[in-house]
Amino acid sequence: MVKIYRSSILGVVLTGMGGDGALGAVKIADAGGSVFAQDEKSSIVWGMPGAAMEAGACVEALDLEKLGHRIGNLLLVKGKKDE
Repeated sequence: MVKIYRSSILGVVLTGMGGDGALGAVKIADAGGSVFAQDEKSSIVWGMPGAAMEAGACVEALDLEKLGHRIGNLLLVKGKKDE
């Protein structure tokens, strides 16, 4: 997907264990896409989003409500640019 969509891709890393999500997040960020993570306070397990943040792949970490609003706003802006 990264090879096809490059800077248009949006990634979200949610609560979970392990660091494999960070690998994909880095690929998205390196291609010019945007990656967001669930914040530590609202995560049941901070492992996956924490690894993505530590790798420097994420634009920011937000709680789920703010994350939803942020993504919605990004999609609205993107849609207006495409019109």
